[in-house]
Amino acid sequence: MKAVIAVVALFLSYPVMAQESKEVVRVEVPNKYSSGDTSDLTRSQLNENFEFIHRNSVPVGSIISSVLEPIVFATLAGDDGRFDPTTSKWYPANGDKVNGSIYARATGGKDVPNLSGMFLRGLNYSFSRDKQRKDGHEDPDGKERSPGSIQPDTVAKHKHHIAGYLGLLGGIGGESGATPLRNDGVDPASTTDNLEAGKETRPRNIAVFYYIKIN
Repeated sequence: MKAVIAVVALFLSYPVMAQESKEVVRVEVPNKYSSGDTSDLTRSQLNENFEFIHRNSVPVGSIISSVLEPIVFATLAGDDGRFDPTTSKWYPANGDKVNGSIYARATGGKDVPNLSGMFLRGLNYSFSRDKQRKDGHEDPDGKERSPGSIQPDTVAKHKHHIAGYLGLLGGIGGESGATPLRNDGVDPASTTDNLEAGKETRPRNIAVFYYIKIN
């Protein structure tokens, strides 16, 4: 029993440090005991504490992905499915305001990020200055990025090397009277392009829902 009590003692409370307001939000377990007295808590109170620890083992502000619909996810996560910012542990990452939540208090009232249609990208951040990423894989806009900020799509600078050929009407590509060049060496006058392009450039992916811990 002493070992069990010791474990519960480690989780009596944990602080959540606000990013902007510097407010510390402290979450308390429902049942406390006097140090060294193992008779203070009943079995049901210990079970209640362990249930509390289980529900609060993921820190506020954490984001997870799931293939479960919101109502199903909420029910299995122990919420009632109403997504009430004051009582729900998890909330869809859809850009809503979540006033009254620990998340709102810890972020100075920020909305939850809207991750609909978005990929996640790690910030250029390290606790140690000598471990800042500088291997070419870092975010080039890193200094201007903050948690929850959106980065628009872009195409990096690059070059295309096109192999030209002698135009059918004389001259070499680009000169007066030359047949326009393609990059495959085929006479464009005798072919028809049938290129298919999508609405965006993207990697292969699987659709998921994103949820964020707010309480």
